[in-house]
Amino acid sequence: MSRVKRSNDQKLLGYQRPEVTDHITDIKSYLERKDAILPNSLVIAFQQKLHFEKLQAFGDSELGVLRIDVNDDKKPGWIVDGQQRAAALRLMKKESLPVSVVGFESGSVSEEREQFILVNNTKPLPKSLVYELLPSIEGDVPPKLRKRREAYKLLERLNLDPSSPFYLRIKTITYGHLEHANIKDLSVLKMLENGMTDGVLSRFTRKQKRLSILKNYWAAVSEVYSKAWEFPPKKIRLTHGVGIVSMGYLMDAIGYRIMQKDTIPAKEAFKVELGRLGVIPWTEGVWHFGRDTVLPWNKIQNTSQYIDIVTNHLIRTYRQNVSG
Repeated sequence: MSRVKRSNDQKLLGYQRPEVTDHITDIKSYLERKDAILPNSLVIAFQQKLHFEKLQAFGDSELGVLRIDVNDDKKPGWIVDGQQRAAALRLMKKESLPVSVVGFESGSVSEEREQFILVNNTKPLPKSLVYELLPSIEGDVPPKLRKRREAYKLLERLNLDPSSPFYLRIKTITYGHLEHANIKDLSVLKMLENGMTDGVLSRFTRKQKRLSILKNYWAAVSEVYSKAWEFPPKKIRLTHGVGIVSMGYLMDAIGYRIMQKDTIPAKEAFKVELGRLGVIPWTEGVWHFGRDTVLPWNKIQNTSQYIDIVTNHLIRTYRQNVSG
């Protein structure tokens, strides 16, 4: 493995990035399954002349034996693509697994770097596409994607249920062509995952109860802030990422306060609690975050910093008005 680094005189050496432990662990777990396959080839650069003995020809192709000199002192090949897969293969507790390899004769490290960049410069799959495909995968998925798969199942139901306030409003890969589908799926997904991790949704394991809480709360939001709810994120901040995620945290604060045992608060109960907030500058006005922090409504952006600020503001205002 030719790791990228700098020499003492700052000269660039190698080209491979560091190993990603979590990624390697995920691949290893998959490869140890009985039905595992490794469809992607490892790409190996050989810095030596290879010897090929032709046995049979098929048109422009030839079948034969490739002879590679191997010794302990000098490594015959360097991994250009597939280092995480190679590491997982090295660690897996399995006697054998078919692995395909694409090899080429390398004239220099510069040529290997060129191939490394070309192989890894393809456009990655959009996250929205990956996440939308997750619910249709019945087998095992990496641990970090399991909760995301469950969250996306909720997202699908919210987007496809005519009784949901999110009905066809969530912009996914398959519904992104709809003009009114303007709430980003990744924002809704983040809101759902937060609730499932340590929020009000984590109190229930049944999907239907989680859906009931979500539909009741967001139906209340859509009615209390009906003017803002109708607009796309570019014109307001409620359906913007910062609004969806921060209002999700507020759902947890309200839910924990008014929920009794395993009962689901009704939409009207959520409306009463939301009414305690007073005026929120979703579409106009200014945000008063403190004596020295006053921002126009549209300066709030979908970043973790602004999400934290807006969330703290909403929850603090709610609790002050409840106690007052």
